[in-house]
Amino acid sequence: TDDTVSVQAGGLDEIAVYETGSGDLRWIGDGYASALATDDRVYALTGPDVVGYDRESGEEQWRPGLESATYGPPVADGEKLYVGIESANQGPGIVAFDLEEGTVEWSIETDAQPGDLAIADNTLYAVADELLAIRAESAFDDIDANETDGDNVTQPFFLNDTVDTE
Repeated sequence: TDDTVSVQAGGLDEIAVYETGSGDLRWIGDGYASALATDDRVYALTGPDVVGYDRESGEEQWRPGLESATYGPPVADGEKLYVGIESANQGPGIVAFDLEEGTVEWSIETDAQPGDLAIADNTLYAVADELLAIRAESAFDDIDANETDGDNVTQPFFLNDTVDTE
């Protein structure tokens, strides 16, 4: 972020957050990957969970706590945190969590656990055996070649599909 940088420290089980201006250590927390920093939090992968630490204090504030799940590196868009997941109960997929509460907003199944996620132009891209693009239903207002399932999220479609726009 503008005033902090988070890095892997202490082998494979700690992350450290430093001041960018002075280089002073701000705090150290559990985690084997410091995956994402937002204005409020630093998100890290820890064992079976993704955890959100307060960016200033390092205090744990966010942990979704889905049982029997492993997470991939998260991405965020300011409202939601998106994570590739492998769940013993539901298999591989993508889960969108509310950034403030850590509650599940939506989830979709994929053929394999997505390892890489990116957000661009209101689209969540995921690599899970193939490249997927996931958009909110409202993003399809001008597209008539894709059908939605009636929820706020469309089924993933493959980028090599042709899409006609009005």
